[in-house]
Amino acid sequence: MTQCPQCQQFVVTETSTSISSVTWLVCVMTALLGCVAGCCLIPFCSNKFKSITHRCPKCRTSITTLKKL
Repeated sequence: MTQCPQCQQFVVTETSTSISSVTWLVCVMTALLGCVAGCCLIPFCSNKFKSITHRCPKCRTSITTLKKL
């Protein structure tokens, strides 16, 4: 629960994930280690390696983005 800086409402944020530089870095490192049979695509399926954006559900303003790198 946080207060939106735009609309000043107290809200529980909505979250969404997006591909980040860490996702690409893990993909390349996995491919370089010899896992070329599709294993290098696992970081794109896992939210652990993605950035998380918190948005206000009322006015859709981006409140913060948590980057993994």
